[in-house]
Amino acid sequence: MVSLGGLINNNALAWTYKEAINGHEENPSKALWTALLSLYFPSSQGFIVTPRLRQGTDITTRPDFVVEKIEDDGVVFTQIILCREKPQVQTESQDLAADSQAVLYGQQALQVAERRGIRQKMVFVFRRPVGVLIKPCRLERDNPTALIPLSNDFLDPKQDAVEMFQVFATIKSAVILDQATPTT
Repeated sequence: MVSLGGLINNNALAWTYKEAINGHEENPSKALWTALLSLYFPSSQGFIVTPRLRQGTDITTRPDFVVEKIEDDGVVFTQIILCREKPQVQTESQDLAADSQAVLYGQQALQVAERRGIRQKMVFVFRRPVGVLIKPCRLERDNPTALIPLSNDFLDPKQDAVEMFQVFATIKSAVILDQATPTT
């Protein structure tokens, strides 16, 4: 029997969480994060959750997920990037390299917005080691070299639900675009 708790509020999510923890499937954590992000960033509110496929074994080629937001006026921008890091227990130098990769993903999202004529102030980057934990951060256009943590530590969707709800609410209510962003 699977157990519920935190953001894991139905049997399907509980099963997916259990599989992600136990590692029984090829990529169970991807299924869990697809379900969680789709649930809390629904298409009915203008969000598009897109799992990404890696190019070979190189983790630097693209993030695991991108959550885009479509505004009522048709402007589309990346709001969240979720990227995986390895190994699960990292040395300080490996952790710095993972931060650098997360910053690069955020910078690329801001650059794509700029090329589209969108004045995007920030993007949210979730660093994720192997498994279910995430470290939510913000990368701002005015300081595009530093991740600003939104939590003190990595969060588990089952154990740290209150803090994750707060992070998700912060992201959903954030003013991402400058008023000067042209409409398409």
